[in-house]
Amino acid sequence: MNELLLAALTIAILMVATWLISVAIKDASIVDISWGLGFATVATVLWIADDAKSNLDTLLWLMTLLWGLRLCL
Repeated sequence: MNELLLAALTIAILMVATWLISVAIKDASIVDISWGLGFATVATVLWIADDAKSNLDTLLWLMTLLWGLRLCL
């Protein structure tokens, strides 16, 4: 699957789920949590989908993961 399409589908699913939860609990502020989680999720999905992982790929994934998790805390 195309990496751009995979990233778009991943973030679309996450944001629609966030929207549905925010409607159910009547609180849109949870988007701040899912914003950072979105970066971490897309990076993880693309890292898993990558066939030839180099050390640089792993380092960039780890840095993006930590940054995204920091944003959502």
